[in-house]
Amino acid sequence: MKQILPGLGFLLLLLFSCGNPQPVRFAVIGHTYYVARDTSAFNQLMEEIHRREPDYLFVLGDMVWTNVDWEWKRAQQGFQKAGCPIYYSPGNHDLMYVNEVSAGVDSNLQKSWAAYGQRIGYYQTFFKDRAANYLLYNSNDSLSGIILHFQTSLAQSDTNLPLLVFTHHQPWMKGKKDYTRMPTMHLKGYDWEDLQPWFEQVDYVFDGDYGEGEFKGEKDGMITVRTGMGAQGSEVFFTWVEMQAGEVKIEKIEVGMPGRGKSNPTP
Repeated sequence: MKQILPGLGFLLLLLFSCGNPQPVRFAVIGHTYYVARDTSAFNQLMEEIHRREPDYLFVLGDMVWTNVDWEWKRAQQGFQKAGCPIYYSPGNHDLMYVNEVSAGVDSNLQKSWAAYGQRIGYYQTFFKDRAANYLLYNSNDSLSGIILHFQTSLAQSDTNLPLLVFTHHQPWMKGKKDYTRMPTMHLKGYDWEDLQPWFEQVDYVFDGDYGEGEFKGEKDGMITVRTGMGAQGSEVFFTWVEMQAGEVKIEKIEVGMPGRGKSNPTP
């Protein structure tokens, strides 16, 4: 093999890299409070994500059940094992004290919302990289709050790249908040028809709630992905996405550990 001058070798490497950019890869999980109760299951889930060396981890809500400090500590310590930047979208359990709300008590809602903001630093966010635009919104927010976030995010987006939306509740989920009845706080405050015009530019929607429906589907020209894990005894999995040269590959990776929720429900 002929020796290549150091400067020429660097130039060839640079040209090769520019022509063949590395894929952007990330994992998505949602509705994780059940799996977090099983220490071994949670560790195995996060170790498998870490092993794949993702660029990002998206955590799409219901990270905790009762919204107390020790639950948050357990959840966030687990997520950090992914070894990459983490982006969050809140679920209803993350924004309220579920025991109080279920009993019709609303006096601490402002406190619980503020606590989430202090822990995470934001309720909605947007960023972009060489592969895509990423818009995370709070499905528990008011319609006006969500629309404002879409407006500011779309103004920053690169229209040559796909637009990926991440949220907890499916935007078209049936059921609407009754602000006079606290037990309905798990529902969204708008109908799909209210929000649909803002999804006209959206290519992919990832939701983190648990519910019926296929893992990957289609809605109004968008690819939809359900990333939320179920209750005790249901499968443990994460969504794995790779993007390169305009191609998006989406996989459901089953970790397959039974019996979660039994080994460590409290600290």
